Amino acid sequence: MNIVVTGSNGFVAKNLLVHLQGMETVQLTALNRTSNSDEWQIALDGADVVFHLAGTNRPPDPREFLKDNTALTEFIIERLESGKRSYKLIFSSSTQAAEQNPYGESKKAAEDYIRTHVKYGSAFIYRLPGVFGKWARPNYNSVVATYCYNATHGLPLEVRDPDYPLQLVYVDDVLRSFIELIQQPCPAGVKEVIVEKQYLVKLGSLAAIIHSFKENRNTLFLPQVGDALEKALYSTWLTYLPETEFSYKLELKTDNRGSLFDRQRRLELHLEESEQRDGADHVRSTNHSVGIGLAVRIIDQHLLAAAD
Repeated sequence: MNIVVTGSNGFVAKNLLVHLQGMETVQLTALNRTSNSDEWQIALDGADVVFHLAGTNRPPDPREFLKDNTALTEFIIERLESGKRSYKLIFSSSTQAAEQNPYGESKKAAEDYIRTHVKYGSAFIYRLPGVFGKWARPNYNSVVATYCYNATHGLPLEVRDPDYPLQLVYVDDVLRSFIELIQQPCPAGVKEVIVEKQYLVKLGSLAAIIHSFKENRNTLFLPQVGDALEKALYSTWLTYLPETEFSYKLELKTDNRGSLFDRQRRLELHLEESEQRDGADHVRSTNHSVGIGLAVRIIDQHLLAAAD
């Protein structure tokens, strides 16, 4: 299966590529702004599946909305349809397509072109709300990324309106829906798809949850990982933690029986946090684990003698 991913340097695409690279019988082509026209044409001509994730949401020139979001989509559809063969197109749109702003209008125009010009392929339009997760750029992709970065780097979390509602979706849930589509037969035509697991949270509550994670590490209590949103936020927060902050400080416990380090609790926390990171950044996680794995238990000599 030949799969093309556009916008390969973007946050969602980076996460998707990691998933696809682990699939057998998949030939991947990643396209981005550095790809030339020949590379685009060759990749699209041989594509079985295209994940069209390229686009822009904060260009310096508003005219780039139409160029990057609408015109590029038109080019992709024209190229795919010219082959007069079946294909799958997964298009990352936005809930902003329902709003009257330059970004939303450019996404809506791209959607409309897909609806009117796809004849041979199967196209799926995702109107995604705010996507969050690992590798999102702070001060660009989402407020979650900004809050996680600021909270892990000692910066304030700006909350202009605590009651402002946010509709969010976790990147792993988006990818799960993407992967399901390419693994099943689909009739030709255009369909809108909604990621089922979404979250509605107020801005003030979001800031409070993310701010609490630092204190949880100090008290050695994990957040409420049974709560799906909090678990996803915590997994995201961990990926912004500087390497120097990932290890736990060992606390020496002393009483009349002797002294020992509180090794077990910290080891449990490390293992639980590794699971929370959803397998991302294995190398980084392994490096961080070295210091934690060196925890040792110390017992006074007189306690050992007493045991004899």
